[in-house]
Amino acid sequence: MLMDNSLLEEILRNNPSPTTLRILLNSLMDNGLYSRVIQEGTKALAANPDDVGLMLTLARAYEKLGFLGQAEDMLTKACNQLDNFAPMFKDLAKLYAKQSRHDDALASIKKYLAHFPDDSEALELVHRWQPIEEAPIIEDKLEEAVEVVGEESGPPPGPEAPSLGELATPTLAEIYFNQGQIEDAIQIYKSVLARHPDDYEAQRRLQELNAMIEARKQPLLSTEESRRGDDIEAHKEKIITVLTSWLGQIQEMSSAP
Repeated sequence: MLMDNSLLEEILRNNPSPTTLRILLNSLMDNGLYSRVIQEGTKALAANPDDVGLMLTLARAYEKLGFLGQAEDMLTKACNQLDNFAPMFKDLAKLYAKQSRHDDALASIKKYLAHFPDDSEALELVHRWQPIEEAPIIEDKLEEAVEVVGEESGPPPGPEAPSLGELATPTLAEIYFNQGQIEDAIQIYKSVLARHPDDYEAQRRLQELNAMIEARKQPLLSTEESRRGDDIEAHKEKIITVLTSWLGQIQEMSSAP
């Protein structure tokens, strides 16, 4: 039930605490006063721009009124704030690991990776803490992901197929390079650049790897060109021999009586 309007106005005029304001806004929401929620919530958010609770309340009010674009903006801001706090999950995971609480550490680091899937250190921690009998290791997932990326046609991967975007990092690309799998490393760097086109270090490394592939092909090309040249010279010599024989025969025929 909504409180008396005069009492509501009195509370709002006196800068209520965040907790009190949240109670009032929820009461306004329950009574369908979405425009008033937006009015008061917007003023409160200007004074407390990092208040995720206010953002979520405003998003709900905008959605109720059909303002989906504004609701999306509020939810995006709230998600961005959550990203700022996500590193706490990584710190907590490391504390759990020091206490040999590996299940808790694994659960916490996965929450962190939901926000920062490209963190190579976090991926390595998952690999370290992941029980072998419960799930495939990171390298196996990466190999499957590279195969998916390499396919230019065919049906899309099912819901269980791993995403290269979740796994590909420069660190893992270099692991493949050190194993001599340069083409797989190239595919991983391409995936990194697809997400981060301004990563100039990845661009430079990709150019180096492509140059290595071209350098490997060059000796083969030179050998084929040399063999082709030898074949041409042999063919020329054969033609000259035949023409010389014909010329001799023509001269004999011309000098005959």
